[in-house]
Amino acid sequence: MKKQNLLSICFILITSLSSFSQINQVSFVNSDYSYGVQPTNIGSSDIYDAYLAWRNTYAETCVNGRYRIKFDTPSETVSEGIGYGMLLSVYANDKELFDGLWLYYKDFSNNNGVMNWKISECSTVIGFNGASDAELDAAYALIVADKKWGQFR
Repeated sequence: MKKQNLLSICFILITSLSSFSQINQVSFVNSDYSYGVQPTNIGSSDIYDAYLAWRNTYAETCVNGRYRIKFDTPSETVSEGIGYGMLLSVYANDKELFDGLWLYYKDFSNNNGVMNWKISECSTVIGFNGASDAELDAAYALIVADKKWGQFR
């Protein structure tokens, strides 16, 4: 159920900001788009409320500005959660969370530059090597962040 809610939020956010040429607009504002489908029964305040509920439930601070996303086992974090969190936070214009997740990602990357897939809280790798879906989500989030904030090249 948790993953379904997260996927629903991701879908709404991604469809609401469907092309890079429109990324500079304020997040969660309904606009007409050249491509994609815009929901007609969900307002920007509903999306914002859903985002805040997700953030308050799953995002947890570590040290030195780092954030992690709690997994089904709350003491663990998986790379997919970091990737999803990066996507959600960049579309929500939540730079503090985005930056913290990116720092966490880099802290737990292996020698190949991909994040190890499972971490115990803020400290120990317990699942080694990457997960391709996490890497794709993180890469896409970095592209969007670079277009939005201009510092992730």
